[in-house]
Amino acid sequence: MAVAYSDVEQVFAAGQPEGLAAAYSMWGALIYTVARRGSGSAEAAADITQRTFLSAWHGPRDVSLDLKARLVLTARTLVRRHLEEQGADRAAQAAADAVIDRVVVRDELTALAEPARSVLLRALAPPGTRPVSVDANGSESQFAADALLEGLQQLEHGLAGSRSV
Repeated sequence: MAVAYSDVEQVFAAGQPEGLAAAYSMWGALIYTVARRGSGSAEAAADITQRTFLSAWHGPRDVSLDLKARLVLTARTLVRRHLEEQGADRAAQAAADAVIDRVVVRDELTALAEPARSVLLRALAPPGTRPVSVDANGSESQFAADALLEGLQQLEHGLAGSRSV
């Protein structure tokens, strides 16, 4: 049975195998990328990805976070543990966290709807490469400001819970 995107969390939480398969289909590549870039090893990434989904499947259901955020948070935790087991120092862990942050933010940015995505990407562009939107009065467009605010709010919602504090 195919599970609709909007129903994945509910079917997953109900313990139905279709929910696990659908969640893996939707977010498996993201979790693997987080694990691969964080651990630096394809073998470790495959193991971390599998353990991430099994942990979410068998573990407690934290209703304060959506499933994607729980999976990313679990993967980050497992990457950190893997690095600790490998004897990695704090600098290596910080570097891995920075890479994971970029992967998660990139994924959330690509999920934003237009025009928020374009405006936010322009705002995040390196200085000197940003095109400026001006209206007939010569001031920055309110449209761009509104789209930027909307994009930041969507990004904040999408990233909620992806990093433990």
